Amino acid sequence: MLSASLILAASILVGQAEKPSPSYEHLKSLEFLVGDWEVKGALWVDVPGVIPKGSQFVGHGHYEWTWNKSAIQWKWTIDYGKGVVLYAGGTIIWNPGKRQITSVSTNSLGAYGQGVWTFDAQGKDWIVTDKQIDAEGKETSSCVHNVRQDENTIVWQLTNQKADGKELPDTPKYSFTRMKAK
Repeated sequence: MLSASLILAASILVGQAEKPSPSYEHLKSLEFLVGDWEVKGALWVDVPGVIPKGSQFVGHGHYEWTWNKSAIQWKWTIDYGKGVVLYAGGTIIWNPGKRQITSVSTNSLGAYGQGVWTFDAQGKDWIVTDKQIDAEGKETSSCVHNVRQDENTIVWQLTNQKADGKELPDTPKYSFTRMKAK
């Protein structure tokens, strides 16, 4: 009897593993993110004691579906040279209680963030309204724009930034390029 119950439970789970989760219907418009990305540029701000403004960087990001397509997990490694590397990661999910796409993130500087994702009316720009707590416990916020140019290019920019109650200028726009599969 026990073995029959285990076989039935396993067959139900296997059947579910083949189907995307119900959250996928809400997240599938973000499928273009899945894959590997690269960005290069100059840092727009000074990170005191870590990285000076204008430092050149190369970033590599990876996005993948997880948990039967109920979430997209991402991670970035940003190399500023001279042994200075920043790591960041997070998860994008459908929040059925609030009926919105949300995300959580953290980085190797000790920041923690939560975001709410919205799509602009033109259908190109995913905007993440992000609130973070930095490593010192100070609140920051911004709007993260992910403008899809084509299948292989996203233009990224931070706007409406505030740190510790002070308004900050918008960042430059950076082009993220999809890396070719090896």
